[in-house]
Amino acid sequence: MKKIYGLIVIVLFCSGCSLLKSTPASTFDFSIHDSIATNNISVFDQHLASGVDINFKEEKWGNTPLIHAAYHGRKSMVDRLVKQGADLNMQSYNGWTALHVAVGQEHFDVVVQLLEAGANTKIRNRLFGQESNKKLVSDTPLDLAINFDLPEIVGILRKFGAQTNAELKAKGQ
Repeated sequence: MKKIYGLIVIVLFCSGCSLLKSTPASTFDFSIHDSIATNNISVFDQHLASGVDINFKEEKWGNTPLIHAAYHGRKSMVDRLVKQGADLNMQSYNGWTALHVAVGQEHFDVVVQLLEAGANTKIRNRLFGQESNKKLVSDTPLDLAINFDLPEIVGILRKFGAQTNAELKAKGQ
């Protein structure tokens, strides 16, 4: 009887039975953030399948995978992260959301994708100005679109009810 069980184990092992393979989520050559940057769908899929924390902030900037995918305009990756339940409104260390980043990088399709998924248009970033402009900058995605002269993105943001920081302040928000 032991020989039969031994034979079954060998057959399963040699055939690549997933029950015998143990690949912990942390055993990857590079991070989910790197897979997004390099557009490596295979490794990205492996991370998602492993149950990686899809809201994990990378150390340097505090970008989540969704923020990173928005930055690079990776529409299919954004879609997958949204479907997996990524936090649409999580902010990096400087207060940027995926929507801020998509606007800043002029990725119109990703902006639309995030808006349709329910991204909050009223979140303000937290950057400090440069040189003589040392006051706190607090921009909504709409402020960025206006400042970068992106009329098509301004239009879609307005369609989804976006407001500028000044408009929100005027309403006491």
